[in-house]
Amino acid sequence: MSLAASTSTRYLASALARRCIRVPVANAAAISTTAARPVASARRSLPLSATFQCFSTTSRACASAADPPSAGSAEALAQEWFVKGTDKWNEDDIQGALECFEKSIWTKATGDAYYNIANCQLQLGKYEAAAKSWSKSIELSPARADAHVNLANVHALILKDINTALPLYAEALRLAPTDGDIHFNYAAVLDAKGELEKAIEHYRLAVQHGTAVAEKNLRNALARQLGKVLKEEEVDAWAGKKEEGK
Repeated sequence: MSLAASTSTRYLASALARRCIRVPVANAAAISTTAARPVASARRSLPLSATFQCFSTTSRACASAADPPSAGSAEALAQEWFVKGTDKWNEDDIQGALECFEKSIWTKATGDAYYNIANCQLQLGKYEAAAKSWSKSIELSPARADAHVNLANVHALILKDINTALPLYAEALRLAPTDGDIHFNYAAVLDAKGELEKAIEHYRLAVQHGTAVAEKNLRNALARQLGKVLKEEEVDAWAGKKEEGK
């Protein structure tokens, strides 16, 4: 592996590792705005599900049912299991939380429940299963940018599948084009793949949209770009002198 590739990979790990650490699933009052992004309204039919993205400063609301479920309905039972899963998670009983969230989807499948199933599976080291659960969450709630980002993070950092991760980041940006954190992750993966110019573009956008941590990556990427240009100019100059000497 070249020095540049090694450096890019290190940046990638730095950019993504913090986003792949567990953040508790909790109620709105317990979630720090710098720790997680709620994706469903706690005041409506579904409690919160939270991402493992850990340095967001904004909350994202996801669609939820307009009216609370009636007692005894499948939706009410699914919600009951979901709440139990949330409680188990807060007690650090990840296996228990997983079982409750699974019972929730067996009763009534929702994007929120699959989302938190993936969080549990991630913590239990079931990475491929987590990827499948986030895919199912996206299938049920396709407009959720965070699910695309989390799935992309798993592919990029854990499963080492950058080619699968890239279009997921792109779709997340289509859904949330002003999210600096997504631009940052996308840039880090592009950087690791060697697509330096495009990576610089998204590092710039990350900084522009408030992700200050991207500034260092941007400076380093620009320095590597400058070094590449200077090297190419040296090669061209050498080739020109050689041609003149014939």
